[in-house]
Formats: sequence, C-alpha cells, structure tokens
Amino acid sequence: MDELISWSKENGGNLSAAVEVFYDSVTGHSFRVREGHSLQPGDAIVSCPLNITLSYLNTLDQDLTPHGIPSPPHRTGDPLPQEFLRAVDPHVAARFFLIQQYLLGPRSFWYPYIRTLPQPDNLSEWALPPFWTSDDIDLLDGTNAHVSLHEIKARLRREHKHASAALQATSFAGRSRDYSRLLYHWAYTIFTTRSFRPSRVVPNPEALPLPSGVAVDDFHVLMPLFDVGNHSPTAEVDWHTGAAGKEGPHSGPVTVLSTRTPYAAGEQVFNNYGPKTNAELLLAYGFVIPESPALHNDYVHLQLRTAGPPSAASHGVKEAGGRESSSQPPPPKTREFFFSLRPVTHPSSVTAHKHLTLPSLDPDSVLPCFRHVQDTLVWELICMQTTPEQREALFPVTVVQEEGADGDKERLRVLLTGEARKTASVDMGMEALLERTLAIIQAKAFQELEKLEQSDFELAEDDEEGEEGNRATRNQRLAYVYRTQCRKVLINVLESLEMPS
Repeated sequence: MDELISWSKENGGNLSAAVEVFYDSVTGHSFRVREGHSLQPGDAIVSCPLNITLSYLNTLDQDLTPHGIPSPPHRTGDPLPQEFLRAVDPHVAARFFLIQQYLLGPRSFWYPYIRTLPQPDNLSEWALPPFWTSDDIDLLDGTNAHVSLHEIKARLRREHKHASAALQATSFAGRSRDYSRLLYHWAYTIFTTRSFRPSRVVPNPEALPLPSGVAVDDFHVLMPLFDVGNHSPTAEVDWHTGAAGKEGPHSGPVTVLSTRTPYAAGEQVFNNYGPKTNAELLLAYGFVIPESPALHNDYVHLQLRTAGPPSAASHGVKEAGGRESSSQPPPPKTREFFFSLRPVTHPSSVTAHKHLTLPSLDPDSVLPCFRHVQDTLVWELICMQTTPEQREALFPVTVVQEEGADGDKERLRVLLTGEARKTASVDMGMEALLERTLAIIQAKAFQELEKLEQSDFELAEDDEEGEEGNRATRNQRLAYVYRTQCRKVLINVLESLEMPS
C-alpha cells in the first residue's frame, strides 16, 4: 500500500497528512485519521489525478491528454485491436483492458495499483455472490438476490463468450485464451466494487471525444487510492473535479474527496456510494450493513409490470369496476419498488428517503398500513385501478398548490395520511379501492415470505465458535443474516396491513 501511495503522489495524487490507510480482516483496507490529527468539514481526504485512472478511455486510439487521460505512448502493452473494441460494449472493453494490464505484471504502468487489489487466484477474497459455490448460492434461494445473481452470471457468460470470439478474430488471436472467464469475473468484480461513473469524476465529461453511440456513463472509471474508502450511507462527502493545485508535469485534472463532517483521531473515514439497499450492496460489494437503532438498510425489492410512469392513466390494465381501457396501452415495463424493515419515512430509513415521492412526511402521520411500503408503489397500485378522472374525484386537491407543484403528490399525501377517507363519499368506492390495494400488497408480501420459508436454513449456535469443522463460512453467515433481515421486513409489512377503522 505504501508503494501505491507513493506512486499516486508521484503522478499528481495526494493523501491527506491527517489520514492513513489501515487494514483489518473485516473491512479490508480503509481510511483512518492518524493519531494526533483530525479532519474538519471541507478538508480533503484523498485526490486522484485522471492520468492514473483506468477505464475504457485508455483503450481509445486518440490523444486524450487534454482531458487528463494518458496518451497512447503512455499506455503499456499493445493496444487492444480496434475491430475488437468496435465489436464489444465499452464496459466489456474496460474489463479486458484491466485483464491485459494484470497479465503484463510489473511491466504495466498500473502495476503499483493492481498488486494491491484482491488477486484472481485468491477467489475467497473477491468472489461476489454470483461466483460463490453452488451450495452457497443455494443459501440465497427464495430471495431477490438469488434471482439477480443468476441473471448476472448468465449475462457475464454471454459477454465473455462474445468478447473472446471477437478477440480471436483479431491480431490477438494467439493470446485470446489468456483472457479467461476467471479473469473476466475478477475484472467485473474489481469494476463493480471500486469504480465510479465518469459523469461524477471527470471534469466536463460531455466534452470527451467518445466514439459514436457511446454515452458518458456506458462505462466506469477505476481510481487508484481514491477507491480505498469504505461505504457509509450516512457519510456526508463532496467529490470535486478540477485542475491540480500544483504546477509541473502532473498538473492535469484531479478528483478530490472531501468530508462535510469532522473526524477525530482513530476514526474510520468513509465515502458514500449512494443510496444502495442491502440487496444491492450484497450483490455489488459482498457485504450488508447491520441493523442498529440509528440505521437500518433492510428492504425487500419487488418488481411490478407497468405501462407507464406512476401518474399515467390506467397503465393499460382494467379500470375501476372491471372496464377495459379503450386506448391502446404502451408496452409493459418492469419497475422496481420495495418494502422496508421500518417505516419508510423513519429517520433510520436513510436509503428509503432517496427513493420516496414524499420523504419528509411525519412517520406518525402515515396510516400504519402504508408505513412499510414505498409510497411510489402505493400510488402506482392506485393508478393501475383508476383513471385520472376517478383519482381527481376520489382525492380532490383542496389546498392551494405552489406554482408548478404536482397535484398527484398532494393526492398521495392525503391518501397516505388518511385525510382522503374523511372527505370522500361512500359511493365513490374509496374503501373498496383501499382494500384492493392492501390486498395486492398483502398477497405480494405473503408470496415473498413463502418463498423464503420454503428454502429456509438454520445455523447451529456453535457455528461461530464451535469446532473448525462445524464453523460457518463467511458466505454462509452473510446469507443467513440477509435472509433473516428479509424475513423481518416481510413480517413487519404483514403485521402493519390491517385496514384502519
């Protein structure tokens, strides 16, 4: 790690003098405040110059030096054939470029970085759930993660097969076998767990001279040393992009990670990867955030086939009363929603707040039957059963709306808080509509819980501290914790679904 820090600094990067990189068996490498130091809001933690980043941009056959990307003479190894790059997606090309640099070993410009990464032959250090053993994968059966990991495995198998054939048809034909599926899985994992979107870390990303048909965020960027920071959903940080603060050969663009909150000596300094649920963290990073009084990150993801945005009319399904919509519905689209362990507007439901239509509602003002359900899902189900005209009649907007405000948000508010039931007339079918909506939510929660129960497993009490032969593996413990939390989410939802009087 010292070599990586030195290499980064030699090329224009920096690590705050108040910060050190430390390692433990649970969190791996992380940032920590040095003894005798502290960090204050606005202090820089680490900076990464674009000239040491690794991405699809490094494969382009043009000079990107003005954008801070190493020019072709700076790159190590023979350029990947242009016909190969045209045949594969940008994110696939980036993974093959990382594999190439790994195969070059000490000859690679990125060797000081790559040698600090989990190595391909140490599968247990980097294997995400899609690459677990079959027995361990089966432990996730009945969860959303189980379905998603099989989709990931199938997609990676197709990508590698197609890319290998494309590489075989080029001047790299004699080397194509070196780009094995194991290395492709490793490269996928490195990018998935450590990379950043160009739109967040590249100055003026829209100015990048990308090939026709390639969008800025069709690929991701690896940022040596910058990627050491672990994730906390409550960490308040800033990412700045701009010119380096010093003159010289490495004065190009840099990305700086700064803190918005103070840290004392000995405290771990976190980055924030964004509002990701435990299901997403498990699949993409191989960990989950444990439940605590101040924070939970436990959500069960749901998929719903819709025909438009939440406020669209009828969504191409039967309207209230069973009448078919006379208009031709658009093609159905699958959208994702969630159930939450705690009320979605509760202060500890940090990730949920980023995905709510009305995140600032007082948790106690929401009807108990809707507290654990994403508000966007509730409104989607209402829209599937009614027309716009029916919703206007059922949920009249009586308050003065701010200019440009969405009337549907106010209708959702009066629905969630129960105010709509006080004003709606009986013949409008408000109670029947709510009962049907709750029945749909209840059926989905029961269905998800039943899938969990059918594939349930237990860990013996001595699995943690028993004899070596009986001790549960990390994967087994992780799967057990994740399943346990999913069950708690579904039970909480079902217990809250009673129709209020």
